[in-house]
Amino acid sequence: MAHRLIPTGPDVLFVEDVAARLIPHFPIFVVNKTDGVTQARNFVRQLTERGAPEEMIAEIEPKVPHGALVTVGNDFENACIQFLFLPDREIIVGYTCQQNEDQATYVTEQMAELLGCVVESL
Repeated sequence: MAHRLIPTGPDVLFVEDVAARLIPHFPIFVVNKTDGVTQARNFVRQLTERGAPEEMIAEIEPKVPHGALVTVGNDFENACIQFLFLPDREIIVGYTCQQNEDQATYVTEQMAELLGCVVESL
């Protein structure tokens, strides 16, 4: 129960670019850089502990200070998603249950279109 948003363009997006593209289209848009950086650090730590390739870790580490936990949605009760954003990386949107995925898929697909991403089901 997740979707991967894969950037298709050559442009590297930072959280400010994401905000500029999404805010006009979603009534809910929240960026938490503190939690994002913490989650990004934890992500790198988990990759290291699990023996991920050094190249992968070396590619992600410089992006950690730019990490942001982003919440996007139409309605906090129904169509709302949250994800860790790192510049120039795919976005993984996880869902808590099938009902959550059914309600939020529209938000995910609309967000992907606005960011120039292709959506892939995981």
